[in-house]
Amino acid sequence: MTDDRLDQILKQALATEIDDSEIQVRRKKREHKMNMRKILAGSLVACAALAMVVAGANFNIFNTKRGSGDIASNSAGNMFAITARAAELSGDVNSGDVMSMYNEITYGTGGFTPQTFAISGENIAKIKLSTDKCELYKVTHVYPEDSQFDKAQRMEVGEDTDYVAVYNKEPEEGGVVMSFDYLEAVGNTYEGDYNSDVLFGMYIPDELQSTNSDLQASFREDVDQLSDATVTIEVTYTDGNVEVHHYTLNVGKILVPTDEEGNCQYDKLSRFLTPEEEKQETNNIYGYLPVRID
Repeated sequence: MTDDRLDQILKQALATEIDDSEIQVRRKKREHKMNMRKILAGSLVACAALAMVVAGANFNIFNTKRGSGDIASNSAGNMFAITARAAELSGDVNSGDVMSMYNEITYGTGGFTPQTFAISGENIAKIKLSTDKCELYKVTHVYPEDSQFDKAQRMEVGEDTDYVAVYNKEPEEGGVVMSFDYLEAVGNTYEGDYNSDVLFGMYIPDELQSTNSDLQASFREDVDQLSDATVTIEVTYTDGNVEVHHYTLNVGKILVPTDEEGNCQYDKLSRFLTPEEEKQETNNIYGYLPVRID
């Protein structure tokens, strides 16, 4: 399939009001080129030119279920939360809360689903994540001063790779590579020292990936496998205390908020569309959101 044909499929799958500049596709080689467009064609509904107004909408309905859980004492300021990117937590956040998710539309490489999250908090020493369905992946940022940067450049240019180039602006506009994101499948469980810059997401193993020739249907079939998965996050603090919470993954059309200029805010994903918003074809992407169980 040619690049022109892939672009045609992508545009047909998106809303008619889409502007080409909204399709932030950093081109990769071979299968990655198709898979990125597979993600986009299957999930992205372009943001309108004007800011979206949703009357009576509640923008914070994770429907968090509170339970006893296994919670460390916060007397020393110990806490963590799921955030779109590394962030300082405000005083009204409860430890273990889900604040928001991020959608990185260039993570269409194989089984790497595009929703990612960070673990932000205070006094965190180690983290452990596990899932009972599919697998996890982590994202490490690779900068020019890192020894891995030269390897990333070689892999990006010549091979099917799990390095995603991050440009200062679109390559078609003369953009240059500022860094790389390295996507690494880590299996059902990840455990390691805490790094606030590391992101996590859900990975669909090769043997479970859809073989549907329809790109949009294929993407949704992959994401649907995450429905009702349980993700466990265990945080060990610097004082030795441990805090554990469980989260269930729900799948559907996720609201994409917009700013005052109508730009999509992919780092503020926190809820699914209401039935009324679905009828109105409100800006959305197809994906998963975690809901705290305890």
